[in-house]
Amino acid sequence: CANGVLGWYMVKRGLEKKDEDDRSVVRVSQYRLASHFITAVTLYCGMFWTAMQLWLPHTVFNNKSRSGSAKELADRFLPVLRIRNLKLLSLIYLTAFSGSFVAGLDAGLVYNEF
Repeated sequence: CANGVLGWYMVKRGLEKKDEDDRSVVRVSQYRLASHFITAVTLYCGMFWTAMQLWLPHTVFNNKSRSGSAKELADRFLPVLRIRNLKLLSLIYLTAFSGSFVAGLDAGLVYNEF
């Protein structure tokens, strides 16, 4: 609901007329665009997390179900894998967030100038 309200506010403010001559161009604040995008990505990640918790059994991630060398490997490598995955997801999140600022400023339209 909050993302829908934020999207409505973003578009509503972008459709206001600044000048009589500039009616054909819709201006959206890059801050509103970024907040709307990050809210949508966060909502999607939350839904994906919930779906994975419901879909996968808890025994897949439970070390008690393993025995022998599999338990030793899991105890040694799973924490490292989780930390690396968290770092990678944070980098992806930051890249997407900075990309929404580029889209809001129309900076991507000048890429042929270089």
